[in-house]
Amino acid sequence: MNALVIPTGNAAIVELATALGRERALDERESRILQRAIIRDQGAFRRWTPADDAKLLKMHKARIRAAQMATTLNRTEDAVRRRLCDLKKARRYG
Repeated sequence: MNALVIPTGNAAIVELATALGRERALDERESRILQRAIIRDQGAFRRWTPADDAKLLKMHKARIRAAQMATTLNRTEDAVRRRLCDLKKARRYG
């Protein structure tokens, strides 16, 4: 089974620019590259800061649902849950 390799960073931008320069519709692969670039641009892959952690832990202690925490922190629910697990493993909370 061949794994799909999606370029990121400068390689993705160069590939996308080349594809767009051909003046044709994007194929499925090019569309995925563009979607990843858009998500990355929206900050979906930004690092957790100590301030983010403090807000997350405060909301968790107040028993706020993951969906609401995600909306407040501009993160996905999965990112919120993963970060809580990471903090628990690092013994930074309960």
